Amino acid sequence: MQFDEIFPTYLVKDINLKLAEKLLPLCNRYTDETKTNCLHIENFPSTLYDRDLERKVMDEPEVKEAFDIIIESYLKPFLNHRGINLPQPLKPFGFFSSMKKHAYLRKHCHLDSLFAGIIYLEVGKEVPPLILYDPKPMRSFINWPLLPNNTKDTPLLVIPPQQGLVLLWDSYLEHEVPQKLNDEPRKTFVFNL
Repeated sequence: MQFDEIFPTYLVKDINLKLAEKLLPLCNRYTDETKTNCLHIENFPSTLYDRDLERKVMDEPEVKEAFDIIIESYLKPFLNHRGINLPQPLKPFGFFSSMKKHAYLRKHCHLDSLFAGIIYLEVGKEVPPLILYDPKPMRSFINWPLLPNNTKDTPLLVIPPQQGLVLLWDSYLEHEVPQKLNDEPRKTFVFNL
C-alpha cells in the first residue's frame, strides 16, 4: 500500500486481487439483475439508485467483509498517516457497476460521505482511466509552471485501471471517467465512508 501526495491531500493505492476476485461474482450477478444505470448514464448497469438491490448488496457477507478490510487495512492507516482520528460513526455504502461501450462518468464528487474509493474487479484492455482533479479553486485561473514529477501542483491525476486496484481519497475530490469506446469489461465496487 502506498500514500501518494496529490494536490493538497493524499491518495491511497494498493492492489488486492483476492478482494477483487471475491466481489466480482456479486458484481456480475447484481449488474445483470439491476434495472438502473450508474448516475442515470446509459450503458452503465449499477446497483446505485436501485433501492432493493442497494439493501441486498449491503447485506452480502462478502460486502461486509470488504468494508472491514477497507476500514482496517486502508482507511485507518490513511487517517493515521495524516494524523486524523477515525470519524465516528462511519456509514459505509457501496455499489457495483459494469461500464459498457459508450458509457462515461461526468465530473462529480461524493458529498454524502467523508471518503470515497473504488475497487477494480475486472478490467479489460484500453478501458478509460479515472481522472482526479485538483480541488484548489485558483487552479481554474492560474497555470503554474510544473517541476518534473510534481503531483502537488498538477491540475489532474490520471489513473489507469487495473484489476485489484484499490483507491481511497477524500470525497470532495472531483473525478470523472471518459467515455468507454470498446466492449472490454470495466467492473467496479465503488464505496463511500
